[in-house]
Amino acid sequence: MNWDDIIIDAAASDTGLRRSNNQDGHTAVRAPNPEVWRGLDKIGIGKLLVHSAREREFANIYRADDEARSLSDEEFVEVLAFTQAAFAMAMQFRARSEAG
Repeated sequence: MNWDDIIIDAAASDTGLRRSNNQDGHTAVRAPNPEVWRGLDKIGIGKLLVHSAREREFANIYRADDEARSLSDEEFVEVLAFTQAAFAMAMQFRARSEAG
């Protein structure tokens, strides 16, 4: 299998994560070529694309809030600390839920 061909095919065929707009929000979906995805996953690009999409979703929360974008540096640091604490708490809650 030629990785260059897989990556070129992925770019040319819209393989990768793309956003599907609907009334409920945005859903990350994969394009329909599973062979290309398997190849990308084998070299780690599939996971990189997923992580990039997740980071973009976090950034979009900030971008969508006009008031947040107008915070001073000090106010932003406070909100960021609160956000980090909330995220850590959510991850702990999820871990406990999975444990039983």
